[in-house]
Amino acid sequence: MELLLYAIAVLLVAWLAATWRGLHRPMPTGLSVQSPLLPIRQLRFCSDLTYLNDDGKLQCEQHILPELLQLIDAAERFIILDIFLYNDLHDGGPGLAPLSRIVTDALLAAKKKRPGLQILLISDPINTGYGSYANPYFSELQSAGATVLLTNLACLPDSNIPYAGFWNLLGRWVGRRLGRLPSPFAGKAPHFSLTGWLALLNFKANHRKVILSEKSCLLTSANNSHDASTMNSNIAFCFSGPLLAEIADSETAVAALAGRPTLLPPVRPASAESTAEECRGQLVTEGKIKAVLLRDLEACRAPASLWLAMFYLADRHILAALLAAARRGVTVRLILDANHHAFGRTKNGVPNRPVATWLHRKSQGRIRIRWYDSHGEQFHSKLVLLTTAAGCTILGGSANLTRRNIDDFNLESCLRMVTSPESGVAAEVRDYFERLWHNRQGHFTVEYQRFADHNLLRYWQYRIQEKSGLGLF
Repeated sequence: MELLLYAIAVLLVAWLAATWRGLHRPMPTGLSVQSPLLPIRQLRFCSDLTYLNDDGKLQCEQHILPELLQLIDAAERFIILDIFLYNDLHDGGPGLAPLSRIVTDALLAAKKKRPGLQILLISDPINTGYGSYANPYFSELQSAGATVLLTNLACLPDSNIPYAGFWNLLGRWVGRRLGRLPSPFAGKAPHFSLTGWLALLNFKANHRKVILSEKSCLLTSANNSHDASTMNSNIAFCFSGPLLAEIADSETAVAALAGRPTLLPPVRPASAESTAEECRGQLVTEGKIKAVLLRDLEACRAPASLWLAMFYLADRHILAALLAAARRGVTVRLILDANHHAFGRTKNGVPNRPVATWLHRKSQGRIRIRWYDSHGEQFHSKLVLLTTAAGCTILGGSANLTRRNIDDFNLESCLRMVTSPESGVAAEVRDYFERLWHNRQGHFTVEYQRFADHNLLRYWQYRIQEKSGLGLF
């Protein structure tokens, strides 16, 4: 009995040590950065929207993919794609397009047209089932001379507190080809190994969506190389200017996680004269996204206004800052996904529904909320517009406002812009919000009461999952 107790004690200490080590693993050099504010040139805001038209027919406006394909076609020296999802796995559904095939063909055509073009694709190992099978699109690109790197997630901190100790002690060492288990993504998808499933449950990802050339950058919330994401609503910013060099440095740091130093030609964007509508922008990644957003929220006072469109909203510090801003007289309006659709599966509304109910109650209705009325797809946008007497601040990119996304766990990338309320981009983003809020030229959103959720079990499910990292958000 004493030997058994001793063994249990040793295992417990080892599990606690492995958990602590995983949670407190520092972010690698070059990640979690905030660049200087630099001039942005040729800035364009674009979006994808799925909605019902006035005749009740489902419409899908898509403007982001054409921007991506144009960027690829125009590149002459290099292209970097850092994209979370790049596969064609799904069980079917209305409106799905072969996005992975389209993007791959565009890259292959660009390489054929310019043999000296350097192509670097950085993606998440989820696209190979964490080593369970080969991704055919990656193989095609490698055969054509492109460099394909899968992010080494072991370099990143672990967000799933109860699971991290088990994963670091045992799970990550199970053989890559051990087991032949069903895929979590589609019935006809390649089988997962046991290690693949164990890695998936560690809930860690390179969640960035950045496409960069020596001429321009597309920074987006969209998985434009993932067939199952075709119908999702998303946002993107396309731009050029000196900020491109900062983004290239950040992506080089991500590439280094795979142990493959990547040498790219220097980014020297063509200079352009300043205009009255010039916008300044900065790259913010990982935990710095939360830092700059909290600072912006804490600085705003009445009669400022705040618009927020978000797929997942859960971080307690962000929620407290939104509530405090509303109490200071700031007009706060949120457009949220109702979290009830996920690639053909039905969800229970966590975290957004209990979060929205909490915010509505705590603010006594001062925080106004509408839900995006999705029809099997997701409202996948991540966008903030803050307007004060001093000007406009816009934040958009890959990051959901959750602990996992903005507390230095996942890899994320956002663009923060500072401009005047009269600038072109401020007007475009404001029109986007007002169109959705007021259902102009289509049916987009429904009133807060439609998905308000007062269920205490789901509220505490959200709180426990957000704090512990056990949830998918």
